[in-house]
Amino acid sequence: MKRKHRMVSLLTSAAMLWVMQPSGIVTVSADMAGEFSENHSYVGGTVNTPILRSTDIQPIEITEQPSAVSDVYYNEDVTLTAKADNANTARWYCRSLNGIHPCGKLTALDESGLTSVSVKADGKTYFCRFSDGKEYADTQTVSACFIPAFTVNETSMTFIGGEDAEISIPCDYDHEHPCDHIITDEWIMRKNGTDVTITSSDKYIIKGSRLTIKDISAEESSCILRHIITEHGSYYSKGINISVVDGDPDKSISSFELEGIGKLFIGDKAPGISDISTMSEKYTIESISWTGVDANGYIVSPNPAYSISLKAADGYMFRYGGNGDIKGHMDDIMLTAYGVPDTYTDKLTVSRTYDNHTYLTAPKDFIALEQYDLSACRYNYVDIQLKVNFSCPDQHSEKHAVKSFTDAHYSAGYHLPEGLTMDSMGHITGMLTAPEGVQPFLVYIESTSGEAYLMDCTFTVNEHEHQYVKDTDPETGEAVMVCSGTEYCGAEPIPVPQEPHNAHTWGQWISDNDNTHSCTCTECSEIKTESHSFDDGVITKEASKEEKGIIVYTCTECGHQITEEYEYDGNTDDDYILGDANGDGMINVSDIAIAAAYVKGRKPLDDKSQKRADTNNDGKVNISDISKIAAHVKGKKLLAK
Repeated sequence: MKRKHRMVSLLTSAAMLWVMQPSGIVTVSADMAGEFSENHSYVGGTVNTPILRSTDIQPIEITEQPSAVSDVYYNEDVTLTAKADNANTARWYCRSLNGIHPCGKLTALDESGLTSVSVKADGKTYFCRFSDGKEYADTQTVSACFIPAFTVNETSMTFIGGEDAEISIPCDYDHEHPCDHIITDEWIMRKNGTDVTITSSDKYIIKGSRLTIKDISAEESSCILRHIITEHGSYYSKGINISVVDGDPDKSISSFELEGIGKLFIGDKAPGISDISTMSEKYTIESISWTGVDANGYIVSPNPAYSISLKAADGYMFRYGGNGDIKGHMDDIMLTAYGVPDTYTDKLTVSRTYDNHTYLTAPKDFIALEQYDLSACRYNYVDIQLKVNFSCPDQHSEKHAVKSFTDAHYSAGYHLPEGLTMDSMGHITGMLTAPEGVQPFLVYIESTSGEAYLMDCTFTVNEHEHQYVKDTDPETGEAVMVCSGTEYCGAEPIPVPQEPHNAHTWGQWISDNDNTHSCTCTECSEIKTESHSFDDGVITKEASKEEKGIIVYTCTECGHQITEEYEYDGNTDDDYILGDANGDGMINVSDIAIAAAYVKGRKPLDDKSQKRADTNNDGKVNISDISKIAAHVKGKKLLAK
């Protein structure tokens, strides 16, 4: 690469003119045989020190800017090029909401000054930085946009008049990084050759890829399309022809949703019947079977398939076309299938085949939340930063960064506790106001590479413990102690203890007898006596028909133990693990979710499951049992075997 230099030699005393100013500024004039001629001023003393000026290199000049991409489909390989003079290295960068990240290696330039990079058309933006070792110059930022591809699984749908019609037209803009140049994303109702834009309202509810028409009527029989306009062009989906017929929508099931089937990877455990839940009380899951999995249920095929048998609840009937099984389609982790009222049945089979999706064969990154104690006392301020650890099979380091965190509100009661919020960087803050207990929630994590993960988490809300701080009573002006959560918990202010003994410093609890224990203040010797706080007890001898059992209770504060006998309850089914709600032989997050679903009334438990989930043997499954299972899973307090 050619460079133009202007060299300035060391100025000798014979070629310098020094003019001393009263302010201490020395003006130097030099004339090097027409090679360099200009004046410079320097702040300094009176020492006659020769001045050396460094090599003067011409600035970097970008002669070819990269061009934006918009005429390819999602994830196609595209090449960006740029060119500059007077630079010796170049590196390409990706610009996102989380900052600037390199997307290629630092490369040396030849005399042409041309550089290029291969990227995916995924909606992200890129630029190139040229450098001469001292200065740098950036090209313009361009986007690698793509043509939106729509998924239309049903070309026609029939609904009963009066029901709520659910219509889905997913687009890759919904799940991937969208084009930054979208002008309009709208739904169209086409009747008799005339297009009418659907406006979101109480009647027409638009949520991204889904359109809900409330109380549909015969007048709304039409062709429904989705239309996206960008700066690059106008794109229409295929149409879905909507028909409306007479019938009883309250007793018919024309669409349904299942939760628990997400993206699948080779080597994953295929979801079983205990991993899937229905989103309505109108139908239940009877069975699920898989092909493309091994004898242990792990996925071994790039195109596995499943078949789910559903049974309608009493008084309801499925209606569908009668031409074989309904083929469901995936919309995030929610499965939805639709039918037409040609046939009515009380049972239905839904099947799906995965067609060699690239994510089934690509190396899978494993991600795990770092171990955090996701718990706090009610009415206290919470400040927790979520972090994740990546484990990458092929060590492609660009996949080791999180792009965003999202609190995934997939169902009522399955999200962050009341009072807390989480930003896109996984920062959980807020004044915790939720009731005590274990609150399961989902975190949707997207990496900078485009991979997405759904993490199942829990947050334990503990009983409020007053956190007193000194304050001034606004009415009396006296110093008082108030709880930092007074505004929320309603605790009354208390007087500040008088000097010199401001607060007790209590020693260890010591048992008095089977009923009470005491501790002594180390400063004033005052003695405080309270009742023992016993745990739920540990069975040291199981009861049988022949003799009573023995259970030992331990005070959680002083360690005092009492022993009691208990009667045999007549139960002969002793072969189970306490806390193993689904009976799979393990106690894990699935058992927490199953118990929580029962407590919230979402999913019933049979007698055996209730017995396994009833960890304190009080004959009920409630939030206390969920907390004990969660404590066992976290390793904080193991359940008795």
